[in-house]
Amino acid sequence: MSATEITFSEAQRLTEDYLTSWMNQLPYAQRSAPVIVFDNRTWSIPEMRGQVQMGTSVGTRYVNFYVKSLKRYVIAG
Repeated sequence: MSATEITFSEAQRLTEDYLTSWMNQLPYAQRSAPVIVFDNRTWSIPEMRGQVQMGTSVGTRYVNFYVKSLKRYVIAG
């Protein structure tokens, strides 16, 4: 089965949706806890979602990492 090609903006939306869904599954008190280890530091879900939304270099690398982990999509370009 080959991977479906998507744009970076579609990949970014998928990543934001994933982070939002994950955060909403946590109890409110745990939502700001640092649970993501990425780029040699820990991030809370809202922090990483902000990085993704702002298109920072960390956010861009995280989008690429997340989409690659799905194994069914590849970012065009």
